[in-house]
Amino acid sequence: MKARSSAIIGALVVNACGVNAAHADTPTTKKEMVHTMLLQIYEQRGSKEVAPEYQALLAMKPNDDKLHYRYGMYLEKAGDDRAVKEYREAAKLAPAKPDYWGALGNAHYRNRNYSGAAGAYKRAVECGGGAKYQQLYQNMMQYLQQQRDYQNYQQKLKDDQ
Repeated sequence: MKARSSAIIGALVVNACGVNAAHADTPTTKKEMVHTMLLQIYEQRGSKEVAPEYQALLAMKPNDDKLHYRYGMYLEKAGDDRAVKEYREAAKLAPAKPDYWGALGNAHYRNRNYSGAAGAYKRAVECGGGAKYQQLYQNMMQYLQQQRDYQNYQQKLKDDQ
């Protein structure tokens, strides 16, 4: 029932916005249009229906890097650790986009996966992200080195006892 009412709302939205669904080539394209419109409405309203709309669209378009990236941004904003998976998928689908790698690095950093963050920042730099990600990569590498130094120091203290 809920899915049917969503489809009806989507059809009304499509017609109300002056978009003619008849221009869509296939029922799948029409379905994508409806879910895209619903997603836009739900995002504007801050509705909890956003995630199911992203999931429905990703089921129809699993190779859409932009969609994975946008869903990752939504999940990250919501504090959901699944953002890493979506950013990783976006970067896998479009490996030359430094912002996808940078977003993956940021998500890893928020999850305290510092080596994962460093690796993603490195890829962002390699893809042409330049100074935007270079400093983040250098900071992450410096932090990881400090962690190794500290662990070595702790081990040395243990060995000396």
